[in-house]
Amino acid sequence: MDFKQAVGQTIQRTRKERAFTQEKLAFYAKMSVSALSLIERGENAPSLYTLFAIARVIGIPATDLVAQIEAENPDVDVFKVME
Repeated sequence: MDFKQAVGQTIQRTRKERAFTQEKLAFYAKMSVSALSLIERGENAPSLYTLFAIARVIGIPATDLVAQIEAENPDVDVFKVME
């Protein structure tokens, strides 16, 4: 699994645990549903602004979201996203 996939899976799982649809999360995070879908599928990495917006809307600190991504995916190479 690469970095974008790890981020996307964690966002998707957390969104579902908090009972948000993609449409509702995208609306409140001020982004398109297609952009959120691309992130959740691991095709795009969210910007820092987008990561903070998603975390705020689903009701957790962005640092907790990042900590979940790191804890669940200790072997993911963050530098591969830059290739």
